[in-house]
Amino acid sequence: MTGRHNPKVKLALSLTQRKYRERHGLILIEGERLIRQSLSFGARIEYVLAEPARAASLVDELARRGIPVLEVASDVIRRLSDTEQPQGVVAVARAANEDAVDFDSARHLLVFDRIQDPGNLGAMLRAAAAFAVDGAVFLSGTVDPKNPKALRSSAGAYFRVPLSTGWQAQELVEGLKQAGFRLVAADARADRSAYSFDWRGKWALLVGNEGSGLDPRLVPADRVAIPMPGGMESLNVGVAASILLYEARRPRGGEGA
Repeated sequence: MTGRHNPKVKLALSLTQRKYRERHGLILIEGERLIRQSLSFGARIEYVLAEPARAASLVDELARRGIPVLEVASDVIRRLSDTEQPQGVVAVARAANEDAVDFDSARHLLVFDRIQDPGNLGAMLRAAAAFAVDGAVFLSGTVDPKNPKALRSSAGAYFRVPLSTGWQAQELVEGLKQAGFRLVAADARADRSAYSFDWRGKWALLVGNEGSGLDPRLVPADRVAIPMPGGMESLNVGVAASILLYEARRPRGGEGA
């Protein structure tokens, strides 16, 4: 059994901190289901740490793929885990390319402005993958997409959706407009309904910080609201973004959006 002083175990333990994830270009993927989902989306797994007799079928599959599996004690898994009930298996994988969005070829983008909750971020990446968005763009100040909770909430979509991180507001607006995108802002106070908005052509859907909303430098932009006949003033940003992406991408007139 591999001990905690093994170099690969020590490297994995360091990846619980963002600075080491950035330094090494590596992330942790926890749990059998998320590891399988990530693999299906092209994740490059370097090696796996697993408790003996847990996730046996996954360990066998990884071995057939030639991915090294190190057996470790449960205390190592607990130190690596970000959950209350560790699942006994953690993978060390290469981080996704965070400069992978091509504004010229993309048609539909999701833009995150200082999103703070990793669960919200992951849920929106999952929706972006579900509705075939061409890329997710991160303004500076948005939570790290490699955050363990964000990875879990994304259900592997971190590896599915092209990413582009570290943008400043003004340079992003200029870049999107130069590439021919319409900037569409999610705004619960907007007069225009998302259901009557013309979603044809190239658009970038902007979703803002959970508390303060969008950076003023991101306007002017078309603003759309989700009609809520039940009387609620607003929705969780992850829920709102998912509804808007569905509406934007749903087939119309027998054709895809």
